[in-house]
Amino acid sequence: MKTSFSFFARAAFQAAICFLLLTGCKKDDNSPPTPAETGAISGAITPTNAITQVAAINSANQSTTTTPAANGIFTLPNLPVGYYLVRLTPAAGYATLPDLTANVTAGGTVDLGNIPIQRAGAISGRVVPATAATLVTATDALNRTFTATPDTTGAFVIGGLGTGVYTVSCTPASVRFPAPSADTAVVTSGTTTNIGAINFSVRSPSGSCTFSEGGTTRTFAVSSFRFLGPRLVIDAANGTERLALRLRSATAPGTYPEPGTYPLGSYSSLGSADFTRNGSYWLTDGTPAHSGTAVVTTLDTTAGVMTGTFSFTAGSSSQPPVSITNGTFNILF
Repeated sequence: MKTSFSFFARAAFQAAICFLLLTGCKKDDNSPPTPAETGAISGAITPTNAITQVAAINSANQSTTTTPAANGIFTLPNLPVGYYLVRLTPAAGYATLPDLTANVTAGGTVDLGNIPIQRAGAISGRVVPATAATLVTATDALNRTFTATPDTTGAFVIGGLGTGVYTVSCTPASVRFPAPSADTAVVTSGTTTNIGAINFSVRSPSGSCTFSEGGTTRTFAVSSFRFLGPRLVIDAANGTERLALRLRSATAPGTYPEPGTYPLGSYSSLGSADFTRNGSYWLTDGTPAHSGTAVVTTLDTTAGVMTGTFSFTAGSSSQPPVSITNGTFNILF
């Protein structure tokens, strides 16, 4: 029994030693790559101060960055083997280059050589009307996009462009401004190409006004929706009959009246309304004076929608007063 025990004890000990040796020699999958599994990317920038950062981006979108030396030379060492995009960040006044590519192999250095950087060009212009677009985009032959936001006058400048042909398009501020056809601009290094005005058409107003008059319900098509001084004028017509509402904005001229109630009466101090039939006119601002109200229920200047209700009594110097009731308006502008 003693001999048998010693034999099994030795066997177990030897097995334990082998296990420790095997597990101790196994490579940690999370350990950093050894020098034999890495390579490098190098190159030189001309002019030497044209690039502020060089980034090598692997397939997992992980970046390794460096700054070129004073002489423009850069090196990205200790990169795991694989394919990389090399992205250059230009200094102010220089153009943005397309990404370069590099296939890093074990122990090797990918030399991108001398990389010339152009002085930046630009595209300028003006959006008309100034509020018609939120963004102007220039797209190059590689489908890269460069953008600018128009200022309050509609002016824009898209900078950082290299030499080439660009397609210029706009993002409309709302459905009220159908997008115009794209423009083409040719840019050369260090110059600004002015493409002039980008003219937007403004959607024509449409909609209807429905109301009761003389026991009859009538529906008029909106024919005009415009500002006249501090008033927003809604014109609607049906044959020889016409209806007009003039809502006086509570804020500045040219500002759409916010949801709320607006008096219709004296043209000089309030809003007003009138009704026309076969050449005869009835006015809230007539003699004697009459009155009414308009209520703006919804106002969406992005979608270009205004809805509301109205009623008024209008007078005429030669006809009995006219009473307009149960009025509603629904307008796209």
